[in-house]
Amino acid sequence: MASAQSTADASVFIQQRPEVSGQNEAVTFLVDDSQQFGRFEEKFGYLLDKFEYSRKGKEPGLLIIFNQVHFNSQSSSVRRGSCRDVNEIILCFSRLGFNIESKYIFTDLTKAEIFESINSVLNENLKEINSVVVFFLTHGSNKNTLMAKDKTFNGASIWKQFSAHNDLKNKPKLFVIQACKGILHNNATDKAKAFLVPHTTFSVDSIPSDMVIVFSSVEGSASFRNGITGSWFIQELCKNFSNYGRRDDVLTLLLRTNKCVARNYVTEDGAQEMPVFISTLNKMFYLNRNKERSSLLEFNQNNDKVLNLLS
Repeated sequence: MASAQSTADASVFIQQRPEVSGQNEAVTFLVDDSQQFGRFEEKFGYLLDKFEYSRKGKEPGLLIIFNQVHFNSQSSSVRRGSCRDVNEIILCFSRLGFNIESKYIFTDLTKAEIFESINSVLNENLKEINSVVVFFLTHGSNKNTLMAKDKTFNGASIWKQFSAHNDLKNKPKLFVIQACKGILHNNATDKAKAFLVPHTTFSVDSIPSDMVIVFSSVEGSASFRNGITGSWFIQELCKNFSNYGRRDDVLTLLLRTNKCVARNYVTEDGAQEMPVFISTLNKMFYLNRNKERSSLLEFNQNNDKVLNLLS
């Protein structure tokens, strides 16, 4: 089990522990806006599982990243290592066939700027988009409290806007929140009962259909980030999505990520992290269609035909 000197992703709510490195990290993101190698397009010749979401658009998916590193409040620490997370996300989803564009990568926005940026994206024609993936990397606290550069807001106000867009109806949407949900530190030997998602966190209509909401830690608990290597959760998510994202559906990938974070990481004082996700999907959510999965589906279909002939 790996041990790391890491800091919690809490905000003004608690005093921050020292970062691994006090040096300023590079903020250059690995995005090829020139698209010199061309754009990825949906490969309609490959088969889809009959139980998965349809993929009728030409665009494999839309990736949006909100990366909050610096804050106006002096009591909120700089989130060193977060830019490392952003580059890992970009590389990961590039490998999965997403067309990454710098205009959808936002850094250090105020609350007003965040919602202006969301409105700007949603004013675009998104009919050809097959899925949406949104990352929000910041400080936070319980009950979906997230921090913009200047003030806090409720995370549900982000994903509700995407659900109202007509072009995104009946399309899967993934929201990944890297932030603390409290100040408690999970411990492997702590057997005290705790609510993963208290009933006060969500109202009845706060999570629309066709969504997955992912939190880097359970309600009331801290999330950990290394100032050099990035946050535990985002790094493991990118590893698992890169390695298995062409084969497995999103919920399977998230279960694998949860296992890796819970089992492989611990701070020097024994604290661990347990991610959690909530799904309102009604079909299987795959991030792409590809030759390998199509070949397996074709084999299974042919096998079923043979068995039906023999029965």
